Amino acid sequence: MKEFVFGDMFILFKNEFGIEEKDVFAAYYAFDRQQDLEAGAKIFIKEINKDQNRKHLLLCIRSVGQLEQFAFSYWVPDFILHRSNSPINILENFCKEFGCKIRVSKSFTGYFSFKAEFVAQVEEIYDPNDVVENLESIDIPCKTFFFYEKQEHHDNGCNDGNNSTGSSLFYIYYCFSINEFRYNGWLYDIPMTQMKVPKEWHSSLDEVTKLLNPLGGTQIKILKSGRNNSCFSDAVEIPNEETLDISLPKRYKGAFEYSIKLIKELREDEKVALVPVQKNQGCLFCGAVDEMSSEHVFPKWLRKYVKNITFHSSAFLDTPSGSNNVSECAESSFYDNKLDSTEKSTAHGFTVQEVCQACNNGWMSQLEEEAKNILVHNEQLVIADEMTFDSHQSYLLSLWLFKIWLLVLYKFPSQRVSMFMFRDLMLGKLPEGLIIETSQAINDGIGSTIVLGNSDFIVLKPKMIALEDAKKFAMDFISCTLHIGRNFFRISYLPPGNPLTRKSSVKKTKVIFPYNHRLELVVIDKERENDILGGAEPGVELFIFSIMIILV
Repeated sequence: MKEFVFGDMFILFKNEFGIEEKDVFAAYYAFDRQQDLEAGAKIFIKEINKDQNRKHLLLCIRSVGQLEQFAFSYWVPDFILHRSNSPINILENFCKEFGCKIRVSKSFTGYFSFKAEFVAQVEEIYDPNDVVENLESIDIPCKTFFFYEKQEHHDNGCNDGNNSTGSSLFYIYYCFSINEFRYNGWLYDIPMTQMKVPKEWHSSLDEVTKLLNPLGGTQIKILKSGRNNSCFSDAVEIPNEETLDISLPKRYKGAFEYSIKLIKELREDEKVALVPVQKNQGCLFCGAVDEMSSEHVFPKWLRKYVKNITFHSSAFLDTPSGSNNVSECAESSFYDNKLDSTEKSTAHGFTVQEVCQACNNGWMSQLEEEAKNILVHNEQLVIADEMTFDSHQSYLLSLWLFKIWLLVLYKFPSQRVSMFMFRDLMLGKLPEGLIIETSQAINDGIGSTIVLGNSDFIVLKPKMIALEDAKKFAMDFISCTLHIGRNFFRISYLPPGNPLTRKSSVKKTKVIFPYNHRLELVVIDKERENDILGGAEPGVELFIFSIMIILV
């Protein structure tokens, strides 16, 4: 038998799921059932009988050279053991009970993937993670596991074999995703309760329950619009008396009862939304749980170079049904459609507390210096029209802007940003589907505006798909514009594989990331442009520029 090693991954399972070294050794050396998988993986099942829910241990290891290394391990309920025979069937049923839906190579959909095969050019995909997508809400904490092989091969472009294109052939044998909230609810016997909710809102409220941390790490934020203020595009209907049961952790019953009361008391022209906000238990970037510090979303060094330090910031989620005309959309009132009230304060008091000192004083501090060296010339902030940089400077500036973008979205109830993005940023990775633009602002200032999902601010002109389908795809769209000095930086994200593309409107922009990318400009006549932008106050100007990106 090869030598067995634990590796760093084991610490996570030990701390979160109460799995000890002796449990793993018992399953590995004295298993009750064992099965070899493909790609060098093996699954072991062992009856441990530690307590009611820690009776059966599922262990998976991977062969790495001359070693067999810990991959993952979970406690498995009795009812799964009773209805399953082979270890692979136990694993499959476990994933269906506690998992999230996934997609492999943008084509396979299911809870558990058996052997998906695809070919990818090396220039486009370096890691199978790039084509494994979680289809549930990105705010559900989950871990994705897959076993794969990678084979290099070359396609000859000429008969003489001198010209060839290298590709990587990935074989993904098993792929699944575990919903930690749901699994922890079972493992730690979290008290659950049933309550009746109006049938009309059952589906929406059921989605909220999937985001509730059974250990109590979720706050439910209630956002309510005023009358004649359409934050949400769908009209609220007065419910009938029919109800359906919903199951949720008992500790959240009071919050749900209050929310249902608010919903029932809504007038016909009022809206309400429930936003689960997860309490972060450690550093957003590295996960450390000690020596936390405050990170300024807009760095303090900007104060020297920005005259107007009044901070304008709002988040928007959908808008009233209305015209798809660019000019009419641009003239929508800045103050009638915001999801949260506008925050006006100094930008230097706008902080995030969930950043550890090691990150704040380490790689983040270095990134600030690199961005400052690019943006500040002759003791002044460079304006968009004068910005020149090479690919490396573009990459560094994009990392800095992406960091601000993530922190702004984290401060607002966006519920759209994957926590994996924070970890990737720390590693210097920018996500595919991100576009960062800059354009010159009329006014000097600091601020941000967020637009989430499909709204009439985002003018939909689908070419190849139906309008209703386009609106569904547009719900994945995130755009946040940062106002820094006399510059706007618009950072927008569409997940890879989304059939919609982006165009810019009103003002010509320069694309910072991807380097040398071009974004088509939808031209509005100069007189109309002046009508829209002329004399706009800082907050309104920021808002207008934020919404003038078009999905087609």
